[in-house]
Amino acid sequence: MAQSVSGSIVVDPAALAEAANDLRRSAATVRNYIGDVTNNTFGAGRNGAESEAGRHYVEQGKKVGEAMERIGNWLNIWTTATEDTADAMGKASIELANVDENNARKTNKAG
Repeated sequence: MAQSVSGSIVVDPAALAEAANDLRRSAATVRNYIGDVTNNTFGAGRNGAESEAGRHYVEQGKKVGEAMERIGNWLNIWTTATEDTADAMGKASIELANVDENNARKTNKAG
């Protein structure tokens, strides 16, 4: 059931919980693939000691490797922020459901 929180704002706790779960799944999916980015040894600048790709382009390979590391860091930050947002939304949905339940009890007692 949607609930009016502050005048004209209407919140549906169930939909809010569902959105929180969708965010959690999205963050988990991205987090599962971060290693595919950060463990990539393409052009690590080691003249082929660890990988053949980029062997003759050491400087370019270093730049690609550094960019892959920055992407991995950004993905870690994004997933953490998304998980934190999902947690806050999930908590809000529980609190709204509790408020709704308490209001229903008060209404039943008054009636």
